[in-house]
Amino acid sequence: MTNILEAINNIISHKNFHIKDIYLGKNRVNNMGDALENFVKDAFADTFANYNENDRLETFNQKFSWTGSQNDPAKLEDCKVIKFIA
Repeated sequence: MTNILEAINNIISHKNFHIKDIYLGKNRVNNMGDALENFVKDAFADTFANYNENDRLETFNQKFSWTGSQNDPAKLEDCKVIKFIA
């Protein structure tokens, strides 16, 4: 299980605050939101240094009860939902 304090610690330990650009569609705002969502998921799952996408997704499946969709945020196992509204 993970929590907000562990996520903050992971972000501080990572020391790279650059959010990766993601280009999934033509809507730039949605792409920016997807990039931020992935940054937050990496923070909670501690997968910043994991460059193997399959391992990263496997970790997400272990840490999150729901990995999210366009209209529904990811949900941590046994944890309150954190929802970002842009």
